[in-house]
Amino acid sequence: MTRIESFLSLFTKIRPGEGRGVILLGVNGFLVVNAYYILKTLRETLILTEFSAETKAYAVAAIAVVLFFAVPLYGVLFRHTNRTQLVLVINSFFVATLGMFWVAMQFDVSIALFYYIWVGIFGVMVIAQFWAYVTDIYNVRSGQRIFPLIVIATSLGGLAGAQVSAQAFTALGASGLMLVAGACLTASMFFYRPARLAAPDDSRCIECEYAVPKSEGLFGGFAIVFSSHYLRMIALFVVLLNWINSTGEYILAEMVVHWADEQIRVASELDKGALISSFYGNYSFWITLVGLFVQTFLVAKILRVLGLPRALMILPMIAAIGYGVVAFIPIFSIIQVVKIAENGVDYSLMSTIRQVLFLPTSREVKYEGKTAIETFFWRFGDLIQGGAIYAGIHWFELGIPGFAIGNALLAVVWTAVAFFIAKEYCRIVAENGTSQPPELVNPIPDCEVAPGAMVDITLHPQTFVDPDPGDVIRLYATLDDDRPLPAWLVFDANAGRFHGTAPDNIDALQIKVTAMDFEDLFATDHFTIRFTHT
Repeated sequence: MTRIESFLSLFTKIRPGEGRGVILLGVNGFLVVNAYYILKTLRETLILTEFSAETKAYAVAAIAVVLFFAVPLYGVLFRHTNRTQLVLVINSFFVATLGMFWVAMQFDVSIALFYYIWVGIFGVMVIAQFWAYVTDIYNVRSGQRIFPLIVIATSLGGLAGAQVSAQAFTALGASGLMLVAGACLTASMFFYRPARLAAPDDSRCIECEYAVPKSEGLFGGFAIVFSSHYLRMIALFVVLLNWINSTGEYILAEMVVHWADEQIRVASELDKGALISSFYGNYSFWITLVGLFVQTFLVAKILRVLGLPRALMILPMIAAIGYGVVAFIPIFSIIQVVKIAENGVDYSLMSTIRQVLFLPTSREVKYEGKTAIETFFWRFGDLIQGGAIYAGIHWFELGIPGFAIGNALLAVVWTAVAFFIAKEYCRIVAENGTSQPPELVNPIPDCEVAPGAMVDITLHPQTFVDPDPGDVIRLYATLDDDRPLPAWLVFDANAGRFHGTAPDNIDALQIKVTAMDFEDLFATDHFTIRFTHT
């Protein structure tokens, strides 16, 4: 492996040749998410300065209505362009429209409401395209290993974007931040094609592992989703995820506005917009910092130790417990902690899992079906949330505790949906993929060494071979009875090399080498080092 690949292997398992593609996709994801976080933080400042938290909830719901018409147009574009052209066209559209908002601000035109809706569409569409492109590059085994690394890069992009917004708002203003975000999005477009070309053949996507009937109609993306039980469940999962999250954001926004008003009552010279902008900048920073920690140190281990089925239920359980606490203790500091934990896990572990769910699917599912789910169905949760907020405020006169109780109950349903998705994912992978242990291809020969001489044995590169595309093999060496190797003999697992200086008082050493894949399936071989006395 290269030095970069050796470094990346500290976080997850990397195969030789994968490093360059991972780095290119990481930079790409960093730029895309950095642009989104700048624009996202800015939208909160604009809408909460001019409108109420209730208006914000309705604006979120309006995004779903716009996407209902945008997704069919996207389907037409998908069927008439190749995959690289598709993402470039989508990104170019958003760069151009961002420029229009910038021009409007130069003439003091109020853009808060329209800009909020636009950013909501941008956030789901551009990021969905990025991940659709990534899932179309790698197969199931490679994606499970590599995606945690790419999400680390996107988390760093969010961290940088949040800090740019918080620290540079005073100096650059809203229009200046728009230019920074536009530059990042433009730069990201230069990385798509090189990243695809850099993926090794054994790591590449296997076409049509899980296919659904094709639909050429205008509403092809929706037809693909509704034709599959698996995709319908994922769509419901996403609806619940965003419904719960958006309601939580409403609860937080209500408390933020009250907090800002209290600060101004104490010190009237303070600016409400600056207070809200500073809060959301720091809030986004902490979310991204928590997400980055979870992504860097925990996600790969969680997926490997717990497996996707159990990992899929972690976020719903956090939401159920967190909002249950808020329902009985509606304090500003507690809702901050709950939302930071919820969003931090969402942007790290859940973000990785949502992409992994689409690895064993066809290209039509990854682009049309996935985009429909990650855009319309994602925002449909906002639409339902908007109606629930209206009904809760005007019909049932619910306060913060009432909305928190509703979220806790929804999270219980969400957990059940996660359970059924996990079962279906395992079935699809078992039926359409492979899960075989490594195979011993070149047995390790016995060898003879003189006592006191240097031992230097390198295994054949193809001693063990894993038949699963994209899987990796980890080598372990012990004595034949599973005791550790003697201190004088060192095994370099990456190089497959034994080395050390043999003592004089030894006749033979029986060694067992174990090759284990990403799912802990294994194969073993035994060999003997004999020490010849003359």
